[in-house]
Amino acid sequence: MIILGLTGPSGTGKTTVSGIAEELGYSVIDCDKVAAKSSEDTVLLEKLEAAFGGVTEKGKLNRKALAAKAFSSTEQTNLLNSIMLPHIVKTINEKIENLEKNGVTHLILDAPTLYESGENEKCTAVIAVLADETLRKNRILKRDNLTKEQLESRLKAAKPDGFYLEKAEHIVYNNGDILPFKAEVTEILKKYKERQKMETKELKEKLFLSRKNGYAVIDDSIKTEAFNFCEGYKDYLNNSKTERKAVKTSVSLAQKAGFKEYKQGESYKAGDKLYVNNRGKAAAFIVVGEEDIELGATVTAAHIDSPRLDLKPNPLYEDTELGLLKTHYYGGIRKYQWTAIPLAIHGVFAKKDGSIVEVTIGEDENDPIFVVNDLLPHLAQEQSKRPLSQGIKGEELNVLIGSMPFKDDSESELVKLNLLNILYEKYGVTEADFLSAELECVPAFKAKDLGLDRSMIGSYGHDDRVCAYPALMAITSLENPKKTAICILADKEETGSDGNTGLNSDFLYHIMDDLCREKGKSTTLALRRSVCLSADVNAATDPTFKDVMEPRNASYINYGVVITKYTGSGGKGGTSDASAEYVGKVRAMLDKNDIVWQIGELGKVDAGGGGTVAKYVANLGLDVVDLGVPVLSMHAPFETVSKLDVYMAFLTMSAFHKDF
Repeated sequence: MIILGLTGPSGTGKTTVSGIAEELGYSVIDCDKVAAKSSEDTVLLEKLEAAFGGVTEKGKLNRKALAAKAFSSTEQTNLLNSIMLPHIVKTINEKIENLEKNGVTHLILDAPTLYESGENEKCTAVIAVLADETLRKNRILKRDNLTKEQLESRLKAAKPDGFYLEKAEHIVYNNGDILPFKAEVTEILKKYKERQKMETKELKEKLFLSRKNGYAVIDDSIKTEAFNFCEGYKDYLNNSKTERKAVKTSVSLAQKAGFKEYKQGESYKAGDKLYVNNRGKAAAFIVVGEEDIELGATVTAAHIDSPRLDLKPNPLYEDTELGLLKTHYYGGIRKYQWTAIPLAIHGVFAKKDGSIVEVTIGEDENDPIFVVNDLLPHLAQEQSKRPLSQGIKGEELNVLIGSMPFKDDSESELVKLNLLNILYEKYGVTEADFLSAELECVPAFKAKDLGLDRSMIGSYGHDDRVCAYPALMAITSLENPKKTAICILADKEETGSDGNTGLNSDFLYHIMDDLCREKGKSTTLALRRSVCLSADVNAATDPTFKDVMEPRNASYINYGVVITKYTGSGGKGGTSDASAEYVGKVRAMLDKNDIVWQIGELGKVDAGGGGTVAKYVANLGLDVVDLGVPVLSMHAPFETVSKLDVYMAFLTMSAFHKDF
C-alpha cells in the first residue's frame, strides 16, 4: 500500500489536499476526526480533565475549552499529545490494517501531529502544506471563531515552517492562488498512483513465472545465428531420413571435426575426440575431459529413428496388374496421414554372401517416387463411417511401385516380374533377398522454410533429429571440456528403445565401462556421478487443437527449449520423473547462459501420454531430465518446428558440456 502522510500547520489547506486525493481514488484517514471520536472514551476524558481542568461538561469534552488551554503554549500542546496520541495511533493503525485487507492500495494519512506520533515511519512519503501566516490567521479565524489571544496562542504552539521543510519529501504552498496549488498537488498524487502501478509490475515480474516469445527477448544477431544454424539442420534432415542415414551423416560430420573411431584397449588423453558406430544404426561421440572419468560425464541422448512404413519380409505382390509392397508401420503414426503423399524407399539388402546393397530411391529429383493410394470421396461412404483411427487400416498401407508388365505375356504376375527384373538389373537382388532386408518408406519431400517470415521449418523426421543435430553440433564443436562429454544418438526409441541399438540396452553402459577400464576406474561411480539431458521433443500447442493441452503446463513454438520433467501417461506411468534438485541445476544453467526456455507436459493428464529414453538412462544411475524442441504435428509425415527453438537446443547442449 502507498501511504502518503499529509501534515502542516493549522490553516494551510490540508483538507483541500484530502479532497483532491479522494477524487483521484485515494482513501483518507482524517486524524482530527479520529481524535474527536477518541475523545468520547471515558478513560481518556478523565485523563484530559486531570491534566487541563475544566475541559469536560456532563461527561463530554468541551473541545473549545481544551483547545484554548492545550494550544496556549508548546508545553501544554506537548502534554495534550502525550495523552491523545497513543490512543489515536492505535486506532489509526487498526484502520490502516482493515483498509489494506479490503484491497485499498493508496491512502492519505491526514495528521497534524504526523511526526510527533511516529506515524511518518509508515508513510511512503510526506506532503507538508505551508502558507503565509497572514493567510493562515484569516482561515483559522473564519473556520474556528477564535479570539485574537486564542489565535496567537495556537500559532505560537505550532511547529515552525523549517520543521516541515527539513523533514517532508514534498512541500506545497497554499498562498491563495488555488489553481496552481491544485495542479501541483494533483501532479504529486498522480506520481504515486503511477509508482504503485510500477511497483506492482516490478513485483509481478519478480514473483510470477513469465512466458515470453523468444523473439521478444533476443537481439537480431541471435536471430541471424539461429537462421544460419538451421541451414545446416535442413541439410542434415535431407541426408538423414532413416537411422542408418543419420548415423552415416553424423559420423561424416564428426570426422570432419577431427573425431576418430574409438578402439578398445587404446589409451586416450584429455581433448581426444572419438566416436563409436553401433551396427550402423546408432552412434556415440565422445570428447575426453580433463577430469577423472570417475567424477562423471555430461551426456546428451537423442534418438534418430522416426515413424515410418517398414516393408514386410515378403512384401512384393501384384493385384489387378499393379505392383505393390506390403508394409508394417513403425512407431506411433496416424495411418490416414500416410496416403496420397510422395514416398521414397531407403535401406539395405543383406545378401547371403555377406554383401550389403544400399538402396535409396525417390530422393533425387530424377528418381521415381511411390505412394499409398486412398479412396476417392465419391466412393468412400463406407470408409467414412469408420473411426478416424481406422480410416486407413494397417493392412491397407500398401505402397504402389509399378504397373508395367514384363514383355513376355505368357506368364502370370508379369508386373511383379518386371519390377523384380528392374531391381535385379540395378541392385543384383532377388525376391528372396527381401527376407534379409531393412527397407523403409519415408516421405520424399525435402525440408523447407515454412511461413512468410521463414521462421519455421517443415520436414519429415523432426522427431527426434531436431534434437539429435543440435546435440551432435554441440559436441563436435567442443574443445577441452572439464568433464568427459558424450553424445548418444540411439535407434528404436519409437518402438520402446528395445534392441541392441536402442537405449534400453547396455550401449551407454559399455561406452562408460570401456572409458573407465582404460583408466582403471569404477564404472559404477562414473555413472552415478554423471548427468544427462535426454534430448527429446515435446508436443507444441496447436491453436486449432489446444483442447488437449493444459495451457499453464504446455509448450509453445518460439518459446525456446522445453524441459519435460516427466513423461509417461496417467499417473506418471513409464517415466523417471527428474528430481527437483537436478531440474534446479538445469534451470540455473539455462538462465546463466541467457537461453530461452520453457517447461511443459505432453498434454492433459488423461489425454494420452508418451515416453522417451530418459528412464533407461536413469536406470543406470544418472541424473536425467528431458529437454528438447517443441514440435507441431508431431509424428506426422510433415512436422513443424521453430528455427529459434532449434538454435536454443544447440546453445543448451553446448552450455551443458561446458558449464554443468
